[in-house]
Amino acid sequence: MHATHSVSGNPERQAKAGYAHITTRDSDEASVLMLDEHGMICDCNSSCEALFGYERGELLGEHVSLLLPQLEARELMRDGQPNPRLRFLCRVSHSFQAVSSDAEKFPCDLFLNVINWEGRDCLSLIVHPVLKSKSPALMGTAG
Repeated sequence: MHATHSVSGNPERQAKAGYAHITTRDSDEASVLMLDEHGMICDCNSSCEALFGYERGELLGEHVSLLLPQLEARELMRDGQPNPRLRFLCRVSHSFQAVSSDAEKFPCDLFLNVINWEGRDCLSLIVHPVLKSKSPALMGTAG
């Protein structure tokens, strides 16, 4: 699987929170998860393995809530399309909390699409981490 996407978040909201929006568009490949209609991980790419610290084999068959706990009780697809509420949250750059294999929590933006993969409709979930860093506007000047 190979996917490369360039999507921006909400810079104003992130600046207020002290985040610099650094996403995988700055690297070679976006972190992509392929999910079935029940939220089970069908596939992922090497960038996803690196981001979350799991090997592909450890993720296959697991529910996406292992990586994104906020998606645990959420219906991801409805009538072959992404859940409208989830799609809205992704479009307005709602920050989701992700959890890596070492239990490190980090904010991320999600982008989703329904694609036909191996003869069935699957949800392609692109994960863009938002890394906390000191924003120049928030760092005072030395006096």
